[in-house]
Amino acid sequence: MMNDGFIKLHRKIIDWEWYDDINTKTLFIHILLMANFEDRKWHGETVKRGSFLTSYQTLATQTGLTMQQVRTSIKKLLSTNDITKVTSNKNTVIIVPNYDLYQSVQQTEEQTNNIEETNEQHSNNIQVTTTKKEKNVKNDKNIRKKENTKEKKTVSFSSILDGYTQNDELKKVLLSYVDMRNKMKGFTTHALELNLKTLDSLAGDDKTKIEIVNQTIEHSWKSFYKIKNDGYSKQQISKSKELPSWYHDQSNIKIDTEDFNEAEMIELQNQLRGGR
Repeated sequence: MMNDGFIKLHRKIIDWEWYDDINTKTLFIHILLMANFEDRKWHGETVKRGSFLTSYQTLATQTGLTMQQVRTSIKKLLSTNDITKVTSNKNTVIIVPNYDLYQSVQQTEEQTNNIEETNEQHSNNIQVTTTKKEKNVKNDKNIRKKENTKEKKTVSFSSILDGYTQNDELKKVLLSYVDMRNKMKGFTTHALELNLKTLDSLAGDDKTKIEIVNQTIEHSWKSFYKIKNDGYSKQQISKSKELPSWYHDQSNIKIDTEDFNEAEMIELQNQLRGGR
């Protein structure tokens, strides 16, 4: 079939002398397309490779040129030996003398193989590139997801503390507490809010709160508790208030030994010691 395969058209054709002649160029390219790629039999005759049977009327119909345009272009091509023709009573045979130069079998096969190899390589490259792009996109999404999750946690903890206190020192120790708790399992923003409520119930001033938070960090506790030595200090203060003033300054007490015998002196000393 004449419409199978392809022909080669070298870029050098732009330097061809008839290239600027639209009618002649159109007709010559059409002749290259119509010429037999191999020898063929037609009504008992052999039509050689690089030639074909036609007529002026057929060429005019196939190219859209007029009969006169076909005749004029044929004359030009004959004059430069781009084609030759053999006319008989039955038909006209158009021959392209340099057809082998234009359409080498070996070059055409090599070109076909090269095109197939190039297409296969191109397909493989596209597949590899697409796979890499998909993998990169997936990795980028995972990275962004991790970054967004980390950012959300940081912003949430920070925003809670910003809303809880304006005291920079208290906020600083609370951030340290959050950092410590984040290294343990199960710490959430909700857990932080609950712990802050506990802190409010333990202390009404920022100074005490700072001491409680520092105590929690020091002992790596998960929640907040009252200051450990708070009860002991109050007991000591209360006991101190109950003692008489003379007890704290016994150096001012003068005892006249003449007023007491030795037994009374020992008893008084024992009483004083027992009051401590």
